Amino acid sequence: MDSDRCLSYNENVELIGDIIEISLHTILQMRQVYPQFTFERKQKWGAVVYKSRVGVVQSYITELIRCIKVELHKDNVENVIIIIKNSMEVGIERYIFNVQNVLDRDIPDHLKDEEFAGGLTRSQVGVYARAILIRLSSLDALLEPIDESQDLTFSVLLETKDENAGLANDKSWIGATDTATDRDIIPVRSLDTGIINLKLLCQDFN
Repeated sequence: MDSDRCLSYNENVELIGDIIEISLHTILQMRQVYPQFTFERKQKWGAVVYKSRVGVVQSYITELIRCIKVELHKDNVENVIIIIKNSMEVGIERYIFNVQNVLDRDIPDHLKDEEFAGGLTRSQVGVYARAILIRLSSLDALLEPIDESQDLTFSVLLETKDENAGLANDKSWIGATDTATDRDIIPVRSLDTGIINLKLLCQDFN
């Protein structure tokens, strides 16, 4: 059956990119970076998620995810970090998507569309992706309440394995000014596809 077919390398990459994209929209709604009425409530993999209705926000996020997927396909991503900033442009929260390739060998390009035996199957995708999205939504109760008087913004930092990846000159990427530490890190959820291990962590600076 097709539902029992294992995902290919490229399908794994697309899945990880999609999870990050959905999570970004949901984080912006959950932490009230934009007004609530600008988001549409949706379902993905059986989990309640949100998507911005604002065209410019949609376009910006779509371009960010396109850049992330390009680097994911090259196995060049270490962390994708979503930073929520207060009105003073100071980071108050980080959402860290840590990406690790768990294979002990490279997959040739001509095999990246082939089924990867022993990996995540199509029927398992919904279960594992839903778990990470549900856990993300529950974070709102664990974090400090948002001060509604704050004019929040966000930025995205891509940390690559190749320091010369050339993204520093890409205006889509805005780097963080504060340094990540182990302070107040909340492990959210992990997803191991058999090819890529995705770990979501949250860091609260409040």
